[in-house]
Amino acid sequence: MGVDAGDLDGDGDEDLLVTNLDHESSTLYANLGSGLYADRTIEAGLLQPSLGFTGFGARFLDYDNDGSLDLLVVNGSVRLLDNRIKQHNQVFRNDGTGRFSDVTATAGPAFKIYDVSRGAAVGDLDNDGDTDVVVFNNGGPTRVLLNEVGNRRHWLGLGGIDDRHRRDALQARIEVVRRGGVSSWRRVHTDGSYLSANDPRVLIGLGADPSPRTIRVHWAGGRVEEFSDLAVDRYWMLESGKAPRAP
Repeated sequence: MGVDAGDLDGDGDEDLLVTNLDHESSTLYANLGSGLYADRTIEAGLLQPSLGFTGFGARFLDYDNDGSLDLLVVNGSVRLLDNRIKQHNQVFRNDGTGRFSDVTATAGPAFKIYDVSRGAAVGDLDNDGDTDVVVFNNGGPTRVLLNEVGNRRHWLGLGGIDDRHRRDALQARIEVVRRGGVSSWRRVHTDGSYLSANDPRVLIGLGADPSPRTIRVHWAGGRVEEFSDLAVDRYWMLESGKAPRAP
Protein backbone atom coordinates (compact mmCIF):
# COMPACT_ATOMS: atom_id res chain seq x y z
CA MET A 1 0.00 0.00 0.00
CA GLY A 2 2.91 2.33 0.66
CA VAL A 3 5.73 3.00 -1.79
CA ASP A 4 8.35 5.71 -2.25
CA ALA A 5 11.71 6.24 -3.92
CA GLY A 6 14.69 8.34 -2.85
CA ASP A 7 18.48 8.42 -2.67
CA LEU A 8 19.01 7.16 0.87
CA ASP A 9 22.75 6.51 0.77
CA GLY A 10 23.95 9.47 -1.31
CA ASP A 11 25.18 7.46 -4.27
CA GLY A 12 23.08 9.28 -6.88
CA ASP A 13 20.42 6.67 -7.58
CA GLU A 14 17.02 6.04 -6.01
CA ASP A 15 16.27 3.27 -3.57
CA LEU A 16 12.76 1.88 -3.02
CA LEU A 17 10.58 1.34 0.05
CA VAL A 18 7.43 -0.82 0.00
CA THR A 19 5.18 -1.32 3.03
CA ASN A 20 3.34 -4.59 3.66
CA LEU A 21 0.86 -6.25 5.98
CA ASP A 22 1.63 -6.93 9.62
CA HIS A 23 4.10 -9.78 10.30
CA GLU A 24 5.66 -9.18 6.86
CA SER A 25 7.62 -5.96 7.58
CA SER A 26 8.29 -3.14 5.19
CA THR A 27 10.89 -3.88 2.51
CA LEU A 28 13.79 -1.65 1.47
CA TYR A 29 15.31 -2.29 -1.95
CA ALA A 30 18.75 -0.74 -2.37
CA ASN A 31 19.57 0.40 -5.89
CA LEU A 32 22.76 -1.31 -7.04
CA GLY A 33 22.84 0.47 -10.40
CA SER A 34 22.11 -0.85 -13.91
CA GLY A 35 18.55 -1.72 -12.94
CA LEU A 36 19.51 -4.13 -10.16
CA TYR A 37 18.13 -3.94 -6.60
CA ALA A 38 18.87 -5.87 -3.41
CA ASP A 39 16.74 -6.40 -0.31
CA ARG A 40 18.51 -4.43 2.44
CA THR A 41 15.65 -4.38 4.98
CA ILE A 42 17.62 -6.08 7.75
CA GLU A 43 20.82 -4.12 7.16
CA ALA A 44 18.84 -0.85 7.17
CA GLY A 45 17.33 -1.63 10.56
CA LEU A 46 13.72 -1.69 9.30
CA LEU A 47 12.75 -5.34 9.72
CA GLN A 48 11.97 -5.64 13.41
CA PRO A 49 10.34 -2.20 13.95
CA SER A 50 7.90 -2.67 11.07
CA LEU A 51 6.91 -6.31 11.65
CA GLY A 52 3.87 -5.56 13.81
CA PHE A 53 2.36 -2.92 11.53
CA THR A 54 0.37 -2.64 8.32
CA GLY A 55 1.88 0.31 6.48
CA PHE A 56 -0.11 2.52 4.13
CA GLY A 57 1.23 6.05 3.59
CA ALA A 58 5.04 6.10 3.26
CA ARG A 59 7.36 8.96 2.43
CA PHE A 60 11.06 9.70 2.47
CA LEU A 61 11.56 13.16 3.99
CA ASP A 62 14.36 14.96 5.76
CA TYR A 63 12.41 15.86 8.90
CA ASP A 64 15.43 17.29 10.78
CA ASN A 65 17.12 18.95 7.75
CA ASP A 66 20.45 17.23 8.31
CA GLY A 67 20.75 16.38 4.62
CA SER A 68 19.70 12.71 4.78
CA LEU A 69 16.29 11.33 3.85
CA ASP A 70 14.40 9.90 6.81
CA LEU A 71 11.24 7.79 6.60
CA LEU A 72 7.63 8.32 7.67
CA VAL A 73 5.14 5.44 7.65
CA VAL A 74 1.49 5.73 8.69
CA ASN A 75 -0.16 2.51 9.79
CA GLY A 76 -3.57 0.91 10.16
CA SER A 77 -4.56 -2.72 9.98
CA VAL A 78 -7.07 -4.12 7.50
CA ARG A 79 -7.96 -7.06 9.72
CA LEU A 80 -8.82 -7.53 13.36
CA LEU A 81 -5.72 -8.12 15.47
CA ASP A 82 -6.18 -8.77 19.20
CA ASN A 83 -9.56 -6.97 19.00
CA ARG A 84 -8.05 -3.86 17.44
CA ILE A 85 -7.16 -2.47 14.04
CA LYS A 86 -5.79 0.89 15.18
CA GLN A 87 -2.02 1.39 15.16
CA HIS A 88 0.34 4.28 15.78
CA ASN A 89 2.44 5.88 13.05
CA GLN A 90 6.23 5.73 12.83
CA VAL A 91 9.27 7.89 12.07
CA PHE A 92 12.68 6.42 11.23
CA ARG A 93 15.84 8.54 11.19
CA ASN A 94 18.55 7.98 8.59
CA ASP A 95 22.09 8.15 10.01
CA GLY A 96 23.42 9.31 6.62
CA THR A 97 24.46 5.87 5.37
CA GLY A 98 21.02 4.43 4.70
CA ARG A 99 20.63 2.80 8.11
CA PHE A 100 17.57 3.78 10.14
CA SER A 101 16.67 4.00 13.80
CA ASP A 102 13.09 4.13 15.09
CA VAL A 103 12.64 7.59 16.69
CA THR A 104 8.85 7.37 16.99
CA ALA A 105 8.93 7.59 20.79
CA THR A 106 10.52 11.05 20.66
CA ALA A 107 8.67 12.38 17.60
CA GLY A 108 5.89 14.02 19.61
CA PRO A 109 2.50 13.18 21.12
CA ALA A 110 0.85 12.79 17.68
CA PHE A 111 2.79 9.54 17.23
CA LYS A 112 1.34 8.07 20.41
CA ILE A 113 -2.22 8.22 19.00
CA TYR A 114 -3.72 5.03 17.62
CA ASP A 115 -5.66 5.45 14.34
CA VAL A 116 -6.48 3.47 11.24
CA SER A 117 -4.21 5.60 9.05
CA ARG A 118 -4.26 5.37 5.28
CA GLY A 119 -2.94 8.40 3.38
CA ALA A 120 -0.03 10.71 4.18
CA ALA A 121 0.61 13.93 2.25
CA VAL A 122 3.73 15.95 2.99
CA GLY A 123 4.81 19.53 2.32
CA ASP A 124 5.89 22.73 4.02
CA LEU A 125 2.44 23.95 5.09
CA ASP A 126 3.65 27.05 6.92
CA ASN A 127 6.64 27.85 4.64
CA ASP A 128 9.12 27.80 7.51
CA GLY A 129 11.60 25.47 5.82
CA ASP A 130 10.68 22.05 7.15
CA THR A 131 8.37 19.23 6.09
CA ASP A 132 4.92 18.94 7.65
CA VAL A 133 2.50 16.03 7.27
CA VAL A 134 -1.25 15.60 6.80
CA VAL A 135 -2.50 12.12 7.76
CA PHE A 136 -5.87 10.79 6.58
CA ASN A 137 -7.58 8.16 8.72
CA ASN A 138 -10.28 5.58 8.13
CA GLY A 139 -13.23 6.42 10.38
CA GLY A 140 -11.25 9.10 12.22
CA PRO A 141 -10.15 12.72 11.98
CA THR A 142 -7.59 14.09 9.57
CA ARG A 143 -4.48 15.05 11.53
CA VAL A 144 -2.17 17.92 10.64
CA LEU A 145 1.34 17.41 12.05
CA LEU A 146 3.49 20.55 12.06
CA ASN A 147 7.24 20.04 12.09
CA GLU A 148 8.93 22.08 14.85
CA VAL A 149 12.40 20.59 14.45
CA GLY A 150 13.67 20.94 10.89
CA ASN A 151 13.80 24.73 10.74
CA ARG A 152 16.45 24.78 13.45
CA ARG A 153 18.92 23.87 10.70
CA HIS A 154 19.64 25.49 7.36
CA TRP A 155 17.64 24.58 4.26
CA LEU A 156 16.99 25.44 0.65
CA GLY A 157 13.56 25.27 -0.97
CA LEU A 158 13.16 24.93 -4.75
CA GLY A 159 10.23 25.04 -7.10
CA GLY A 160 10.67 24.18 -10.77
CA ILE A 161 8.66 25.27 -13.82
CA ASP A 162 8.64 23.24 -17.04
CA ASP A 163 9.03 25.95 -19.71
CA ARG A 164 7.38 23.78 -22.35
CA HIS A 165 4.11 23.17 -20.55
CA ARG A 166 4.12 25.96 -17.94
CA ARG A 167 3.55 23.63 -15.03
CA ASP A 168 5.51 21.97 -12.23
CA ALA A 169 8.70 20.40 -13.59
CA LEU A 170 7.76 16.89 -12.53
CA GLN A 171 10.51 14.24 -12.75
CA ALA A 172 13.27 16.85 -12.94
CA ARG A 173 16.24 15.82 -10.81
CA ILE A 174 17.82 18.38 -8.50
CA GLU A 175 21.56 18.05 -7.86
CA VAL A 176 22.88 20.00 -4.90
CA VAL A 177 26.60 20.55 -5.30
CA ARG A 178 28.29 20.27 -1.92
CA ARG A 179 31.83 20.96 -0.80
CA GLY A 180 34.36 18.42 -1.95
CA GLY A 181 32.45 17.68 -5.13
CA VAL A 182 29.89 15.39 -3.50
CA SER A 183 26.31 15.96 -4.64
CA SER A 184 22.94 15.33 -3.02
CA TRP A 185 20.03 14.36 -5.24
CA ARG A 186 16.29 15.00 -5.02
CA ARG A 187 13.49 14.48 -7.54
CA VAL A 188 10.54 16.77 -8.26
CA HIS A 189 7.46 14.65 -7.74
CA THR A 190 4.01 14.84 -6.21
CA ASP A 191 3.32 11.12 -6.37
CA GLY A 192 3.38 9.14 -3.19
CA SER A 193 1.62 6.27 -1.64
CA TYR A 194 -2.01 5.40 -1.13
CA LEU A 195 -4.25 8.10 -2.57
CA SER A 196 -2.01 11.01 -1.61
CA ALA A 197 -0.32 13.84 -3.51
CA ASN A 198 2.47 15.96 -2.09
CA ASP A 199 3.95 19.45 -2.30
CA PRO A 200 5.88 19.63 -5.61
CA ARG A 201 8.55 21.89 -4.12
CA VAL A 202 11.85 20.27 -3.21
CA LEU A 203 13.08 20.97 0.31
CA ILE A 204 16.77 20.26 0.93
CA GLY A 205 18.25 20.11 4.42
CA LEU A 206 21.71 21.66 4.77
CA GLY A 207 22.55 21.04 8.40
CA ALA A 208 24.76 23.68 10.03
CA ASP A 209 26.21 25.12 6.79
CA PRO A 210 24.71 28.55 5.85
CA SER A 211 26.80 29.09 2.72
CA PRO A 212 25.10 29.74 -0.67
CA ARG A 213 24.54 26.74 -2.89
CA THR A 214 25.01 25.80 -6.54
CA ILE A 215 22.16 23.77 -7.99
CA ARG A 216 22.10 21.73 -11.18
CA VAL A 217 18.67 20.92 -12.56
CA HIS A 218 18.44 17.86 -14.79
CA TRP A 219 15.21 18.70 -16.60
CA ALA A 220 12.95 15.87 -17.71
CA GLY A 221 13.75 16.58 -21.39
CA GLY A 222 17.46 15.91 -20.82
CA ARG A 223 18.84 19.45 -20.49
CA VAL A 224 21.09 20.28 -17.56
CA GLU A 225 21.20 23.82 -16.20
CA GLU A 226 23.21 25.30 -13.35
CA PHE A 227 22.05 27.98 -10.92
CA SER A 228 24.81 29.41 -8.75
CA ASP A 229 25.08 31.18 -5.39
CA LEU A 230 21.53 30.61 -4.19
CA ALA A 231 21.04 32.04 -0.70
CA VAL A 232 19.79 29.50 1.82
CA ASP A 233 16.87 29.50 4.28
CA ARG A 234 14.44 30.62 1.62
CA TYR A 235 12.49 29.38 -1.38
CA TRP A 236 13.51 29.91 -5.02
CA MET A 237 11.60 29.35 -8.26
CA LEU A 238 13.72 27.91 -11.08
CA GLU A 239 12.87 28.01 -14.77
CA SER A 240 15.04 27.08 -17.70
CA GLY A 241 16.84 30.02 -19.29
CA LYS A 242 15.78 32.50 -16.63
CA ALA A 243 17.32 33.85 -13.47
CA PRO A 244 16.13 32.34 -10.17
CA ARG A 245 13.32 34.35 -8.60
CA ALA A 246 11.21 34.50 -5.49
CA PRO A 247 8.11 32.28 -5.70
